[in-house]
Amino acid sequence: MRTLNYFMPGSYTALLDDAGPVNRHVFDRYIIYYKLISGLTGGNADAYAMLGICYSRLEQDRPAIKFLEKAMALKPQSFWAGYDLGALYLKNNDHTKSSQILTQAISIPPQTAFG
Repeated sequence: MRTLNYFMPGSYTALLDDAGPVNRHVFDRYIIYYKLISGLTGGNADAYAMLGICYSRLEQDRPAIKFLEKAMALKPQSFWAGYDLGALYLKNNDHTKSSQILTQAISIPPQTAFG
């Protein structure tokens, strides 16, 4: 538990700030934290989604896609994981997968999209 608390993000500002350069050190700590969470829980959709978002911000599309796919497999009603995964597919010119996953994401009822 101490290790988990040590790596727990003190702030999520870096995840929310799209404008500036990415602070690699901050994102490395996020990644360690969410890998610990997923390891302790035996696979947690929200932790996988956060890992995908972190890797995406670091421009590491392959692991970002891998973790977002895991998140969607465990929790297909996750709007943000679907949105981010669809955007990554589009960025990587996989228009078929992008269209499928984005269509799935926008069909998620708002009352379940964030649960």
